[in-house]
Amino acid sequence: MTKPFLQARQDLLVARSAGLRTTLGQQLQPMKAPLACADRGADALRWLRRKPLLAAAIAAAWAVLKRGSALTRLGRFWDAWSAARRVLRWAQRG
Repeated sequence: MTKPFLQARQDLLVARSAGLRTTLGQQLQPMKAPLACADRGADALRWLRRKPLLAAAIAAAWAVLKRGSALTRLGRFWDAWSAARRVLRWAQRG
């Protein structure tokens, strides 16, 4: 293969890639807001992962502020604590 042929082929592929990127950008435009929301959620999980004591405090406050007997609140606290731990483990994997 000659050098001019390879150069022409490369130019063609670069132009095609630019066109595909433009098309993809246009197709993903409706997803911009949901993706931004997902990014903010991921940032919040990373922040919370760095502050596990805060996660426990939030879970405890949620359990205490809910109506019900002490036993019910204890169960809710345990559920919240377990959920927080699962979320933090999931965030650490990501």
